[in-house]
Amino acid sequence: MDEKTFLEKMMGLLDLDEAPSLDDELGNFEEWDSLGFVSFLSMANKVSATRVPPDKVRAAKKLGDLFALVKKES
Repeated sequence: MDEKTFLEKMMGLLDLDEAPSLDDELGNFEEWDSLGFVSFLSMANKVSATRVPPDKVRAAKKLGDLFALVKKES
């Protein structure tokens, strides 16, 4: 998955009006809660060749950290 596609998917997942950046902190998004976490895992596992580990998603601090997981796994 490329960066543009990832950010578009995250824009929908986080219900954002404007495109986020990879430097944005996850804690700044109201929609990054338990439902957002599960939605991200679902999306990531659909686009990845292998399963994205939930503990690595929990450890992510920025959108770029999540992108690195999806990019590495796809």
